[in-house]
Amino acid sequence: MTTPLAGLRVVIGRPREQAARQLQLFAEAGAEVLALPLIDIQPPLDPLPLQHAAAQLATYDLLILVSPSAVDMAMPRLLQGRDWPATLQVALVGRGSAAALRRWLAVEPLLPQSGADSEALLQLPELQSLPGKRVLLLRGNGGRDLLADALRQRGAQVEIVEAYRRALPCVDLSPLYRQGLTALLLTSSEALANLLQVAGESRRQSLQSLVIFAIHPRIADYARNSGFGSVMLAEGGDAALLTAVCDWFAARKKA
Repeated sequence: MTTPLAGLRVVIGRPREQAARQLQLFAEAGAEVLALPLIDIQPPLDPLPLQHAAAQLATYDLLILVSPSAVDMAMPRLLQGRDWPATLQVALVGRGSAAALRRWLAVEPLLPQSGADSEALLQLPELQSLPGKRVLLLRGNGGRDLLADALRQRGAQVEIVEAYRRALPCVDLSPLYRQGLTALLLTSSEALANLLQVAGESRRQSLQSLVIFAIHPRIADYARNSGFGSVMLAEGGDAALLTAVCDWFAARKKA
């Protein structure tokens, strides 16, 4: 077995429920792998809106799930005691959400072929004109309104329902302060914000030696603006992220 990441510590900042595959891949590549969930995924404070939407599922034309967390938190409720409506189209933002959906449902979703954000989803031809279409948008607390606003401008009736709640986790940051080259994998700006909040101003400078791998330009920009000097932009998806880290580490060892 090749171990291209031997000598590198890799910290997985994803929510605990989504980290298993990354942990496995990077461990198999020889890295010292640490799980450090920087976002805690919890049920919504009020479960009634999701319950009501599930009961009315067959009345919607399009279901949009904005993240793997939305899929995993919503699907048990949506599938409870009912068959999946044959006319309901599902749309997803990224490949991680598609992988999560396959664990629950055998349908072919609308999915951007390039990009993994609301902007990429809005480019799909199927979403350009939606007069009178009923859309159920399932997301976490405090999500962006860009997607809903754009779909409404295209004629859709959009109902936004909170499927889960993101919270500040209770985490031990001591592994990040240990000596040794450490790469932190981030899938959201909120995860980095939580890290900085937990660390506090007194330990913030101690984190600057981390090498950040971000899966979206917004995350990379936030990391740079927060004072991190080594920020790499990588494609989403576990395999693509692994490739990006391996290529970077190989180039570093040759330098």
